[in-house]
Amino acid sequence: MVEERTVVAEFVDLSADRMKITLVDEKGNESNYLILAGMGIEENNYIVALPLEEVLEPDEEEVVIFKIFNDHKGDEKFMDIEDDEEWDVAAQAWQEYVDQRQYN
Repeated sequence: MVEERTVVAEFVDLSADRMKITLVDEKGNESNYLILAGMGIEENNYIVALPLEEVLEPDEEEVVIFKIFNDHKGDEKFMDIEDDEEWDVAAQAWQEYVDQRQYN
């Protein structure tokens, strides 16, 4: 069971920009995403993105949260969140943001 806790997150709504990215996995497979928002939690930054394939099937729309990091060259990169606790915190922050926007 996930412990509920208050998460302080800062959001930047990027949905109006309609920014699209293509990510390539280690096998060379490409996936396209629409960036919805950027969020910062403590010292970490994330992007919230909608797989463009999901847009074609809106009944199953589900966002993906990627952690932003800088590689050894200083270039910004995105990675899956592998730590379960970190994922729970990021997902909780996003859900609270969505809920707040729906009720305001």
